Amino acid sequence: MDADDIADVAVAALTRDGHAEEVYELTGPRLLTFAQVNAEIAGAVAGTGSLGGLQLGAADQVISS
Repeated sequence: MDADDIADVAVAALTRDGHAEEVYELTGPRLLTFAQVNAEIAGAVAGTGSLGGLQLGAADQVISS
């Protein structure tokens, strides 16, 4: 899912009437498990060894739990 699409939804939900207490589940073109998301992130940051200060091994444990 593109970050601009997420931002568009957030702006609409926060600035237009009718969104109070609503829950919106945003999805992208592929359905992914948390483990698959983690693999995608790990592939994107390969070689850095960390994801925003969180070691990839720790991120795997957090996302997979």
